[in-house]
Amino acid sequence: MTPEEIEKRFAKLSTAAEARNLAANARRLGQPELAEQTHLRGLDLRAREEGYNSPAARAIAVAIYLYEQEQTRVLRRKCHANRTRKMLRKPGPLHPAERMVLNPRPSKAYRELEDIDRMDLSYEAIVVRFPDEFDAPAPKSSSSRRNSSSPRVRLRWTAATVRPLPPLERPLSAAARPTGTPGPAC
Repeated sequence: MTPEEIEKRFAKLSTAAEARNLAANARRLGQPELAEQTHLRGLDLRAREEGYNSPAARAIAVAIYLYEQEQTRVLRRKCHANRTRKMLRKPGPLHPAERMVLNPRPSKAYRELEDIDRMDLSYEAIVVRFPDEFDAPAPKSSSSRRNSSSPRVRLRWTAATVRPLPPLERPLSAAARPTGTPGPAC
C-alpha cells in the first residue's frame, strides 16, 4: 500500500478496527506521524462506538484509553481504569469531570499529568476546551487551577490535540520491591 493510498483511506475511516489496521500499515511502511494520527482517530471512533456522543465526552474517553494503554505498557499486563470507567458510566462522563474540576485540591492524576507534561489529557484541559458542555462554575474553576499551575504547564494548556503519553519509568519488579510493599496498581 502506497502512502497516497493510506492518506485516502484515512479520510474514509468509519470504525475503530479500520483505524487500527491502517495505523499498523502506516507503521509498517515507516510513517510514524500518520500512524499516530490514525491511532488517535481510531480512539475517537472507539469512543463514538461506545456511546460517547459529545466532543467533551469523547475527549474524556480518549484520555482514559491512552491512560490504560500507557499503564498496560509500563506494567506489562493488561490494565483497566475500572473505578474511573464506573464513575463515568453512572451519571455520564461530564458530571465526574465537573466534580473533579470543582474539587479545591487537585487530584493525584492531575499532579501526575503535570509531572509528565501532559496537561492536555486532564479534565481541566477538557473543560477549558469545551466550556459550553459544562456548568458555569466548572470552566471558571478549571481556568483558576490552570493559572495557579507552573508557567511550563500554562503553555501546554492551549494544546487541542491528544498525543500518546511519553514513556514512563518501569515499576519495580516483585523481586526488587521491599517485602511487605504492595505492587503498582492501575
